[in-house]
Amino acid sequence: MTRRHLHQEPSIERLLAAPRGPERWWPTFVPVRRPDELWFMDLVRFRIGHRSAHLHLIIDCCTREVRAWRAEPHARVSEAVACLEFALIDRGIRPGRLTLGTGHRPQFAARPFRELLRSRGVNHRRGSYRDPAPRAIVETWVDQLMVRCARRHEWADLVDARLDISAYVDGYHQRPLLDLAYKSPADVSATWRGAPH
Repeated sequence: MTRRHLHQEPSIERLLAAPRGPERWWPTFVPVRRPDELWFMDLVRFRIGHRSAHLHLIIDCCTREVRAWRAEPHARVSEAVACLEFALIDRGIRPGRLTLGTGHRPQFAARPFRELLRSRGVNHRRGSYRDPAPRAIVETWVDQLMVRCARRHEWADLVDARLDISAYVDGYHQRPLLDLAYKSPADVSATWRGAPH
């Protein structure tokens, strides 16, 4: 190592003394205080025989509940809009109360999607590098879906896939999770019922 490189290397003391304020986001920490404060939406491709299908998925980062999902043969903007609009109407989201995190898919930057967010007063955070923990929640959920559901069934068509995914989502809501102190998403959601949002 040359003297120039030696001077560029940060010391151990500097690394240990780096400020770690509460505003910093860590992969194991999701800064939410209530349900319907932060959702994460993603688009996943899966196989049905020799064809591809696409799953739009929205998860609440507080309760870990699946707010909405939509399995379609194509990944059109209209399907992303329909999935999000259903979730917003179903939960009765008021303007200024929700932040939606998404990845860099072009559907999430399209004009109809942005217009829906603007009309509903939803704050949009596009870019998973700023939201590592919510992104990890969705990726873990998708991995478990593939292991527990998709790889155990040979779906003949999209109807079979939707039935199995629906049953998996219902079972997931009753399954204890480590991130929720071994409580199920349904149990955590029940503790918030009647609380002011």
